[in-house]
Amino acid sequence: MRHEGGQMTIATSSNGGVRVRANDQGTPLHIAIERTELRREPQDLADAVVRLCREAATTAGLRRRAEL
Repeated sequence: MRHEGGQMTIATSSNGGVRVRANDQGTPLHIAIERTELRREPQDLADAVVRLCREAATTAGLRRRAEL
């Protein structure tokens, strides 16, 4: 997948309740949160989103370097 000249990818939590699509810089382009995840503590949910942004950025960065 390409977006604005950069690579992007999707990272998903282990239970599939949180999904983040981010570019290779870690900028979230789309965040999907299942209703059941809204029962979590706000800080835990925020930490999960940030962790998934980093994971997606790492994967997208690796893919981008592989293309070079």
